[in-house]
Amino acid sequence: MIEMRLFQIDQRLEYPLSVLQAGPFAIRYTYARSRETQQGDDIGQDYLTYKVTNDGIMFCVCDGVSQSYYGNLAAKYLGDALLQFMSESDCFNSMDSEYVKYRLCSSLQRMTAQATAMINRHEIPTHIGGLFREVLEEKRMKGSETTFVCGKIIYSAAQKKGQITAACLGDTGIRLFDYGTEIPGLLTGEISHWNRWSSCDGVLGEGPSILTVSLERDASGPNCIQVFTDGLMGYKKWRRPPDDAELRQMIHTSHDHAASDDVSFLEISWNEVTGGFKR
Repeated sequence: MIEMRLFQIDQRLEYPLSVLQAGPFAIRYTYARSRETQQGDDIGQDYLTYKVTNDGIMFCVCDGVSQSYYGNLAAKYLGDALLQFMSESDCFNSMDSEYVKYRLCSSLQRMTAQATAMINRHEIPTHIGGLFREVLEEKRMKGSETTFVCGKIIYSAAQKKGQITAACLGDTGIRLFDYGTEIPGLLTGEISHWNRWSSCDGVLGEGPSILTVSLERDASGPNCIQVFTDGLMGYKKWRRPPDDAELRQMIHTSHDHAASDDVSFLEISWNEVTGGFKR
C-alpha cells in the first residue's frame, strides 16, 4: 500500500531541489521565484502540485501569464482544479487522445464559472492606486490566464507496465527520456505560447496537446518525464537530463539573469527493472 501524498507549493516560498521516493516513482522537484519577485517579497506566477495515489501519480505545473490579471491566481486555481479533475474523472486512464482532449476541454470551460467568481472577489492591494489600479481593473474584466502541463502516470512495478496520459496547453516545457535519451514527438497538436487558459474565456488558441504512451516491460519507451517553466533558461538546448549540481547551477544562473523569471521543475522517474529510481 502506497502512502497517499498531496503536495502543493506555497507561491510565496522557495523550494530547494528535493528528491523523494513514492512506491515505484521517484520525484525530483524545485521551485524558485524570480529575482525581482523575491526582492519585492511578492507572489510567484508559477504553481506546482502532485498527488501520489495507490494506482499512480497525478501532477500539474502551471505558469501564470504576467500580462493578465494576477496570473498567479489562475495558476494556483487551475493547478488544483486539474488535479481534482484527474482524481474524479476516468478520462486520463484512456489511451484515446481525442477522447482525453474532448473531456479535458469540456472541463476547462466549466472551470471558468468558479474562477471568474474568485477573480471578482479578489482585492487589489490598497497601496495600489491611480492609473495602475485602473489598468488592473481593466485586466480583471479579461481574466487571469495561465499555461499548464498536467498528467497521470499509472505504473505497476510488479507487472512492469503502465501508461502515461498528459496534456499541455501553452509553451510550458515537457520532455520524456528513456534512460537519458530524449524521446521527441510524442505530443499531438500544436505547442504555442498563444495557447493558454483564461478564467474568463476558458481555452484560448488551438487547445491542449495530448500525450498517451503505453509502458510495457519489453517495449522501448520513457522511464522519465520532466515538466518545467520558461524561467529555466537554456535547458531546452540540453539533450540529456541534468544532474542535481547542474540543475542547481541553471537555477542560480537564471536568478542572476536580467530577464530572471520564476522556475518550476518537476521530474518523475520509474525503473521497470527494480521499481525504483534511476537518473
